[in-house]
Amino acid sequence: MEADDGEGIADSYAADHASVELLRRFAQEIDELRHARPEVDLAQFLGYAVGAYYEPSSLTYKQWLGQIAERLRQRANAADTGSSSR
Repeated sequence: MEADDGEGIADSYAADHASVELLRRFAQEIDELRHARPEVDLAQFLGYAVGAYYEPSSLTYKQWLGQIAERLRQRANAADTGSSSR
């Protein structure tokens, strides 16, 4: 998946995986990952294990992942609100 920034990554993922529950679960897993690993390990883990070769400019990996998790939650909430108003 490619995008210019974390929001673009989250938006692309959300568009392809529209399940509200899946988006919330993924956001939670991202939060758990960023709290469980030190900053130095995150860069290596994301590059080698996940294949995410992106260096967030002016942010730490923890901050960048936090933004992605928050965007996934926003997309989940928007989808949930949209489906409950029908």
